[in-house]
Amino acid sequence: MSGVIGRLFGGAVGAGSTDYEKAKKRAGGESKRQRRKLAARTEVQPEILYYLAEDPEPEIRRSIAANSATPPQADLILARDKDDQVRCDLAHKIARLAPQLSADEQGQISEIVAEVLEILARDELPRVRRILAEELKDADNVPSAVIHSLARDADAEVAAPVLEFSPLLSDEFLLEIIDSGALQGALSAISRRTGLGAQVADAIVADDDEMAVASLLANPSAQIREETLDRLVDRAQ
Repeated sequence: MSGVIGRLFGGAVGAGSTDYEKAKKRAGGESKRQRRKLAARTEVQPEILYYLAEDPEPEIRRSIAANSATPPQADLILARDKDDQVRCDLAHKIARLAPQLSADEQGQISEIVAEVLEILARDELPRVRRILAEELKDADNVPSAVIHSLARDADAEVAAPVLEFSPLLSDEFLLEIIDSGALQGALSAISRRTGLGAQVADAIVADDDEMAVASLLANPSAQIREETLDRLVDRAQ
């Protein structure tokens, strides 16, 4: 995998470089069929993939979005693509590969990757954000700002996986989510977190959401104070 990731986030690509101009001339003269083949290849020059990221054919841009060898500068272009499937394919790829970067690789491309993830986390299409949330829900080395954005999402299907599984959410953040009036289903997702803290458990009980309380009581790793359990028993009577 390190070879794939090394290629994915390899050297810089610039629209004014000699290599780029040569690649542009080569790819621009190809037929749609040939461009499609180039877009799917992982051993092709990154300058060609960069050029094809703005191809007029959505099918070709989708291949570029899914290609693990596409340079991050091209991913940045594709993150704002007008074709919904292009952005969905990109979300699948970038969210799957970004957490696997080594410390050195993160240092080289972290700003570009972070920007791509942040753009996708704000995408107008819920499906893009849902893909990102599902892929990143248990990642521990992606930008916390991206995870926070997904956890606050207005779509419960986006927020729930992150709220339930993300190791990047502190108790303070979870309390803030609860205090702000969590979406239906969000409290239940938080209630299912492994090792849920006692203070967060208290806040869930205080919110009086029956489904969330039921999830909390079914969570064997949740830390629930005896006083909190007593309140639940009294309330049940």
